[in-house]
Amino acid sequence: MERELPDFELNGVVFTVDVDTAQIAMKEDASSFEWLFDLPEEKNRYILHFNNKTGRIAKPWENGDGVVIFHVPQLTALDPEGMAMKYKTPLAIIKKMNDFDVLVNKEVLKERLRGKLPTIEILGQVYTVDIEGGILKPLHRLDLPNITTAYLERFEELHAYEIPYNLERRCMVDATPQEVLRRPADYKIVRVPLLEELDRIGFNKKRGFDLYKRIKLNPPKAHHHSEVIHYRQMTAIANSLLIKLKKRKGKRKGL
Repeated sequence: MERELPDFELNGVVFTVDVDTAQIAMKEDASSFEWLFDLPEEKNRYILHFNNKTGRIAKPWENGDGVVIFHVPQLTALDPEGMAMKYKTPLAIIKKMNDFDVLVNKEVLKERLRGKLPTIEILGQVYTVDIEGGILKPLHRLDLPNITTAYLERFEELHAYEIPYNLERRCMVDATPQEVLRRPADYKIVRVPLLEELDRIGFNKKRGFDLYKRIKLNPPKAHHHSEVIHYRQMTAIANSLLIKLKKRKGKRKGL
Protein backbone atom coordinates (compact mmCIF):
# COMPACT_ATOMS: atom_id res chain seq x y z
CA MET A 1 0.00 0.00 0.00
CA GLU A 2 1.36 3.39 -1.01
CA ARG A 3 2.24 5.64 1.88
CA GLU A 4 0.18 8.83 2.22
CA LEU A 5 2.28 11.97 2.08
CA PRO A 6 2.23 13.96 5.32
CA ASP A 7 0.97 17.55 5.60
CA PHE A 8 2.27 20.54 7.50
CA GLU A 9 1.05 24.10 7.92
CA LEU A 10 2.92 27.39 7.66
CA ASN A 11 1.21 30.75 8.18
CA GLY A 12 -2.19 29.24 7.47
CA VAL A 13 -1.09 27.49 4.25
CA VAL A 14 -1.13 23.68 4.15
CA PHE A 15 1.64 21.89 2.25
CA THR A 16 2.38 18.24 1.54
CA VAL A 17 5.94 16.97 1.74
CA ASP A 18 7.56 14.24 -0.36
CA VAL A 19 10.95 13.07 0.91
CA ASP A 20 11.56 10.99 -2.22
CA THR A 21 11.72 14.11 -4.38
CA ALA A 22 12.60 16.58 -1.59
CA GLN A 23 9.58 18.61 -2.69
CA ILE A 24 6.85 20.49 -0.91
CA ALA A 25 3.61 21.38 -2.67
CA MET A 26 0.48 23.26 -1.72
CA LYS A 27 -2.16 20.75 -0.72
CA GLU A 28 -4.90 22.66 -2.52
CA ASP A 29 -2.81 23.18 -5.66
CA ALA A 30 -0.08 20.60 -6.31
CA SER A 31 1.12 22.58 -9.34
CA SER A 32 2.54 25.11 -6.88
CA PHE A 33 5.62 23.32 -5.54
CA GLU A 34 9.29 23.79 -4.73
CA TRP A 35 12.39 21.62 -4.38
CA LEU A 36 13.71 22.27 -0.89
CA PHE A 37 17.33 21.54 -1.78
CA ASP A 38 17.27 24.41 -4.28
CA LEU A 39 16.34 26.90 -1.57
CA PRO A 40 18.73 28.99 0.56
CA GLU A 41 18.92 28.12 4.25
CA GLU A 42 19.01 30.03 7.49
CA LYS A 43 19.37 28.44 10.92
CA ASN A 44 18.34 24.96 9.76
CA ARG A 45 15.31 26.32 7.90
CA TYR A 46 14.71 26.61 4.16
CA ILE A 47 13.74 30.09 2.96
CA LEU A 48 10.62 29.89 0.81
CA HIS A 49 9.07 32.94 -0.86
CA PHE A 50 5.27 32.93 -0.97
CA ASN A 51 3.05 35.32 -2.89
CA ASN A 52 0.07 36.28 -0.75
CA LYS A 53 -1.58 38.02 -3.70
CA THR A 54 -1.67 34.93 -5.92
CA GLY A 55 -1.89 32.49 -3.01
CA ARG A 56 0.93 30.43 -4.53
CA ILE A 57 4.63 29.79 -4.01
CA ALA A 58 6.40 32.79 -5.52
CA LYS A 59 8.34 32.49 -8.77
CA PRO A 60 12.02 33.57 -8.68
CA TRP A 61 11.21 36.81 -10.50
CA GLU A 62 8.34 37.76 -8.19
CA ASN A 63 9.12 40.30 -5.50
CA GLY A 64 7.70 43.36 -3.83
CA ASP A 65 4.30 43.74 -2.21
CA GLY A 66 2.61 40.50 -1.34
CA VAL A 67 5.73 38.32 -1.37
CA VAL A 68 6.60 37.06 2.10
CA ILE A 69 9.14 34.63 3.51
CA PHE A 70 8.21 31.26 4.98
CA HIS A 71 10.82 29.42 7.03
CA VAL A 72 10.37 25.74 6.19
CA PRO A 73 11.66 23.08 8.62
CA GLN A 74 14.09 20.39 7.50
CA LEU A 75 12.77 17.16 5.99
CA THR A 76 13.98 15.31 9.06
CA ALA A 77 11.52 17.41 11.07
CA LEU A 78 8.68 17.46 8.52
CA ASP A 79 8.68 13.71 7.86
CA PRO A 80 11.13 11.82 10.07
CA GLU A 81 9.39 8.50 9.38
CA GLY A 82 9.76 8.99 5.62
CA MET A 83 13.42 9.95 5.96
CA ALA A 84 14.08 6.96 8.21
CA MET A 85 12.57 4.62 5.61
CA LYS A 86 14.31 6.21 2.64
CA TYR A 87 17.77 6.29 4.18
CA LYS A 88 17.39 3.10 6.24
CA THR A 89 18.29 4.87 9.47
CA PRO A 90 16.62 4.36 12.87
CA LEU A 91 13.90 6.92 13.52
CA ALA A 92 15.42 7.96 16.85
CA ILE A 93 18.66 8.87 15.06
CA ILE A 94 16.91 10.68 12.20
CA LYS A 95 15.11 12.92 14.70
CA LYS A 96 18.48 14.13 16.00
CA MET A 97 19.84 14.97 12.53
CA ASN A 98 19.30 17.69 9.96
CA ASP A 99 19.05 17.04 6.22
CA PHE A 100 22.75 17.73 5.64
CA ASP A 101 23.71 15.14 8.25
CA VAL A 102 21.57 12.52 6.54
CA LEU A 103 22.59 13.14 2.95
CA VAL A 104 26.25 14.13 3.05
CA ASN A 105 29.03 11.70 3.94
CA LYS A 106 31.31 13.79 6.13
CA GLU A 107 34.44 11.74 5.46
CA VAL A 108 34.03 11.93 1.69
CA LEU A 109 33.34 15.66 1.96
CA LYS A 110 36.45 16.16 4.09
CA GLU A 111 38.62 14.30 1.57
CA ARG A 112 37.21 16.34 -1.31
CA LEU A 113 37.83 19.63 0.50
CA ARG A 114 41.42 18.48 1.00
CA GLY A 115 41.78 18.15 -2.77
CA LYS A 116 41.04 14.50 -3.50
CA LEU A 117 39.24 14.26 -6.85
CA PRO A 118 36.39 11.82 -7.43
CA THR A 119 36.64 9.02 -9.99
CA ILE A 120 34.23 7.25 -12.32
CA GLU A 121 34.38 3.80 -13.90
CA ILE A 122 33.54 3.49 -17.59
CA LEU A 123 33.54 -0.07 -18.94
CA GLY A 124 36.33 -1.21 -16.66
CA GLN A 125 38.48 1.91 -17.01
CA VAL A 126 38.72 4.35 -14.11
CA TYR A 127 38.76 8.07 -14.88
CA THR A 128 39.51 11.01 -12.61
CA VAL A 129 36.93 13.80 -12.72
CA ASP A 130 38.85 16.99 -13.54
CA ILE A 131 36.46 19.94 -13.31
CA GLU A 132 39.17 22.53 -13.98
CA GLY A 133 40.07 20.93 -17.29
CA GLY A 134 36.52 19.89 -18.09
CA ILE A 135 37.72 16.34 -18.68
CA LEU A 136 37.57 12.77 -17.46
CA LYS A 137 41.20 11.68 -17.23
CA PRO A 138 42.29 7.99 -17.33
CA LEU A 139 43.69 7.12 -13.91
CA HIS A 140 45.84 4.09 -14.74
CA ARG A 141 46.00 3.90 -18.55
CA LEU A 142 47.93 7.01 -19.50
CA ASP A 143 47.96 5.84 -23.12
CA LEU A 144 44.22 6.37 -23.35
CA PRO A 145 42.87 9.79 -24.37
CA ASN A 146 40.97 12.07 -22.04
CA ILE A 147 37.22 12.44 -22.44
CA THR A 148 36.52 16.13 -22.99
CA THR A 149 33.02 16.94 -21.78
CA ALA A 150 32.76 20.09 -23.94
CA TYR A 151 32.48 17.76 -26.94
CA LEU A 152 29.62 15.79 -25.42
CA GLU A 153 25.94 16.50 -25.79
CA ARG A 154 24.18 17.27 -22.53
CA PHE A 155 20.79 15.76 -21.78
CA GLU A 156 19.43 17.91 -18.99
CA GLU A 157 16.38 15.74 -18.42
CA LEU A 158 18.67 12.76 -17.79
CA HIS A 159 21.32 14.78 -15.92
CA ALA A 160 23.82 12.97 -18.12
CA TYR A 161 25.96 12.74 -21.24
CA GLU A 162 25.69 9.84 -23.67
CA ILE A 163 29.07 8.68 -24.95
CA PRO A 164 29.75 6.37 -27.94
CA TYR A 165 32.55 4.14 -26.64
CA ASN A 166 34.70 1.93 -28.87
CA LEU A 167 35.33 -1.40 -27.15
CA GLU A 168 38.50 -2.25 -29.07
CA ARG A 169 40.18 1.13 -28.68
CA ARG A 170 38.84 1.60 -25.14
CA CYS A 171 37.97 5.23 -25.67
CA MET A 172 35.24 7.64 -26.61
CA VAL A 173 34.93 7.94 -30.38
CA ASP A 174 33.41 10.44 -32.75
CA ALA A 175 31.24 7.75 -34.30
CA THR A 176 28.28 8.72 -36.39
CA PRO A 177 24.92 7.56 -35.09
CA GLN A 178 24.62 5.34 -38.18
CA GLU A 179 27.84 3.52 -37.24
CA VAL A 180 26.64 2.90 -33.72
CA LEU A 181 23.30 1.61 -34.92
CA ARG A 182 24.78 -0.65 -37.57
CA ARG A 183 27.64 -2.05 -35.46
CA PRO A 184 26.28 -2.51 -31.93
CA ALA A 185 28.85 -5.25 -31.23
CA ASP A 186 31.71 -2.77 -31.70
CA TYR A 187 30.33 0.05 -29.60
CA LYS A 188 28.71 0.64 -26.27
CA ILE A 189 26.70 3.70 -25.40
CA VAL A 190 27.64 4.91 -21.94
CA ARG A 191 25.54 7.30 -19.90
CA VAL A 192 27.70 9.44 -17.59
CA PRO A 193 26.40 11.98 -15.04
CA LEU A 194 26.96 15.63 -15.88
CA LEU A 195 30.29 17.04 -14.73
CA GLU A 196 28.70 19.24 -12.06
CA GLU A 197 26.94 16.20 -10.61
CA LEU A 198 30.13 14.15 -10.56
CA ASP A 199 31.90 16.85 -8.55
CA ARG A 200 29.58 19.50 -7.13
CA ILE A 201 32.30 20.91 -4.84
CA GLY A 202 34.74 21.36 -7.73
CA PHE A 203 32.03 22.86 -9.93
CA ASN A 204 31.03 25.38 -7.26
CA LYS A 205 34.65 26.35 -6.68
CA LYS A 206 35.30 26.88 -10.39
CA ARG A 207 32.17 29.01 -10.81
CA GLY A 208 32.82 31.07 -7.69
CA PHE A 209 29.73 29.76 -5.90
CA ASP A 210 29.42 28.87 -2.26
CA LEU A 211 31.13 25.47 -1.97
CA TYR A 212 28.03 23.94 -0.41
CA LYS A 213 25.57 25.21 -3.04
CA ARG A 214 23.22 22.35 -4.08
CA ILE A 215 25.43 19.86 -2.27
CA LYS A 216 22.41 18.01 -0.93
CA LEU A 217 21.24 17.47 -4.50
CA ASN A 218 24.63 16.04 -5.47
CA PRO A 219 26.36 14.82 -2.30
CA PRO A 220 30.08 14.23 -2.87
CA LYS A 221 31.07 10.67 -3.75
CA ALA A 222 34.56 9.22 -3.88
CA HIS A 223 33.65 7.00 -6.85
CA HIS A 224 30.89 6.95 -9.46
CA HIS A 225 29.67 4.35 -11.93
CA SER A 226 28.51 4.93 -15.49
CA GLU A 227 25.53 3.17 -17.05
CA VAL A 228 25.78 1.10 -20.22
CA ILE A 229 22.58 1.43 -22.22
CA HIS A 230 21.16 -0.43 -25.18
CA TYR A 231 21.56 1.50 -28.41
CA ARG A 232 17.78 1.69 -28.79
CA GLN A 233 17.65 3.70 -25.57
CA MET A 234 19.92 6.45 -26.85
CA THR A 235 18.15 9.72 -26.34
CA ALA A 236 19.69 11.57 -29.26
CA ILE A 237 19.90 8.69 -31.69
CA ALA A 238 16.99 6.40 -31.04
CA ASN A 239 14.41 9.14 -31.23
CA SER A 240 15.66 10.63 -34.48
CA LEU A 241 17.99 8.45 -36.50
CA LEU A 242 16.10 5.21 -36.14
CA ILE A 243 13.14 6.96 -37.71
CA LYS A 244 15.32 8.38 -40.49
CA LEU A 245 16.92 5.01 -41.21
CA LYS A 246 13.53 3.33 -41.38
CA LYS A 247 12.32 5.99 -43.80
CA ARG A 248 15.36 5.44 -46.03
CA LYS A 249 14.79 1.69 -46.03
CA GLY A 250 11.14 2.28 -46.86
CA LYS A 251 12.03 4.47 -49.84
CA ARG A 252 14.42 1.81 -51.20
CA LYS A 253 11.62 -0.73 -50.98
CA GLY A 254 9.28 1.63 -52.79
CA LEU A 255 6.99 2.05 -49.78
